[in-house]
Amino acid sequence: FHRTLSVTMKAQYLATVNATLSLLWFRVLYYSQLPMVVEEKTPLYQALVATAAIEIMHSMLRISKSPLLPILLFNTVRLGVEYWVASAAASYTCVPHTLMIIAWALGDGIRFACFALLSAFDSDFPKHIRYNVGPLVFPVGAFAEAWLVVHVANQQQTNDVHRYLLYAAACLWPVGFYPLY
Repeated sequence: FHRTLSVTMKAQYLATVNATLSLLWFRVLYYSQLPMVVEEKTPLYQALVATAAIEIMHSMLRISKSPLLPILLFNTVRLGVEYWVASAAASYTCVPHTLMIIAWALGDGIRFACFALLSAFDSDFPKHIRYNVGPLVFPVGAFAEAWLVVHVANQQQTNDVHRYLLYAAACLWPVGFYPLY
């Protein structure tokens, strides 16, 4: 009985957290369609990127089945791109950043919704959705991340070291893409 209760509580917790993250990502997707409010909604988006790192905690504590290293790489790249690279862009409304927001919001809205459904129901249907939509959206997001890195590097006029580090990071994007894809 105790084991069943703890499994049920864990499933309810994961369903709630994942459903909440899914709804928040879909809200970001809605706002990303309105260019005049993207600049204003950036704090919501940045906070959501940071709170999505809860996946790291879930993996470390084995609350979820997600392997730690890919989750760590995935979230570290996202945090770095949003907080280090995008903050150096001349505008958050530049095309690569907007495309990245749309790809991340669509992909994670669906991904977290599938996680929530898998936690709440005994069905393989959410896996089919995730594994059919993810391969379409993930490359778009990865391309937009690399494009944003190059875009920001091209804007750097005073710091050659920073610019060359960004170009090097953009060249390494395919290396990190493969294990996450």
